[in-house]
Amino acid sequence: MSNLLAKAKMEFKGGLLSRYGYIVILVAILALFSVLSPRFFTVNNLMNIGLQASIRGILAVGMTIIIISGGIDLSVGMIMSLASIVLGYTVITLKLGMPLGMLSALVTGVVCGAFNGLLITKGKLPPFIATLGLTGIAGGFALVISAGYSMYGFPDSFTAIAANTFLGLPIPLILLLIIGVIYYFFLYSTHAGRYCFAIGSNEEAAKLSGINVTRKKMIFYSNMGLLAGFASIILTSRIASAHPAAGAGYELDAIAASVIGGASLMGGEGSIPGAIVGAIIMATIQNGLNVLDVNPFWQKVAIGLILIVAVLMDQLRKDRDRK
Repeated sequence: MSNLLAKAKMEFKGGLLSRYGYIVILVAILALFSVLSPRFFTVNNLMNIGLQASIRGILAVGMTIIIISGGIDLSVGMIMSLASIVLGYTVITLKLGMPLGMLSALVTGVVCGAFNGLLITKGKLPPFIATLGLTGIAGGFALVISAGYSMYGFPDSFTAIAANTFLGLPIPLILLLIIGVIYYFFLYSTHAGRYCFAIGSNEEAAKLSGINVTRKKMIFYSNMGLLAGFASIILTSRIASAHPAAGAGYELDAIAASVIGGASLMGGEGSIPGAIVGAIIMATIQNGLNVLDVNPFWQKVAIGLILIVAVLMDQLRKDRDRK
């Protein structure tokens, strides 16, 4: 009986805590900043955290699918920047209206994501190299189109997307939750979602079992571009301008949020709820440091350290599971 209890205890520690430890981390961080500053745990500030987490969360959802499939995408930040500039150029320079502007941002994201997919599947380039190359291409096009300047003059109805609330919640946060539900269903209730796990766990075995790996990877990377384009719309609405470097650094946040939420950079593991909670953790840390008046440069250091610690913990868990 004692052996059975001991085994159950070990499975609990290795199972539930490894899968849902990000929730414990979030609660601990919330408690810590609440103690350090009375300004932190207020309704307005918590809503602000939700707003900050929305863009990261949308990107983290797409990044999680990429990571589960065994890939990585370093270009999402610059895809966001390019999509934002295309949105601004369509609306402000060409004066074609907001619907076409938002559609152009989404199409830009999908095209960039599909280009990544082609380089990786047909060109046989490692995801790291392919997406790193597109980072430079997308960032360069954003600078060329905008001439290096920000674009202003969006209608108030557009900037209201990020400014308004619904049922007391910021609209971007509600959009994140809707996307989370959709992609949770996609990942766990569709063949493509199951194939994502299969490809990330063992790509050769997936091919031998009849899965069209090339097609699925094209879908995953195109989807990442679509979500980057969608995130660019929210970001542009929030800052009321299109800037050629607006998305810089978001790729790091998306990767960190995914890994914190349980995605393994070795592929085959990850979850949509974990990605969203991971994004909330990243936003909470940034917000808490702002409340404490920590230098923004040190915040970059903190995010880098968080990513290293998250990957290190994942590696240690992998080593433990192999024993």
